[in-house]
Amino acid sequence: MAAIAGLVAVFVGLARGQALVAFLGSSAWLAGMLVATASNTAAGLRTALGWWAVGFPIAAAYFVVLFRIHRGKAVAARDGEGY
Repeated sequence: MAAIAGLVAVFVGLARGQALVAFLGSSAWLAGMLVATASNTAAGLRTALGWWAVGFPIAAAYFVVLFRIHRGKAVAARDGEGY
């Protein structure tokens, strides 16, 4: 509700030429959106933790395999090779 009131205050403040009202309205809108996002995110964090538990070991294994395949000293191309 604070987000909607803040958004209305922004338009009213801009229409009347009151910069302070518009600024405070935009601040209220941002705070209201932050609170709404935080309350909706709490349930999503459990799902994210489950995906992280599956995805992180896969990503770690990928990096281990990648670095083992490409280990060793890099060698510069000889004259006439490459681009």
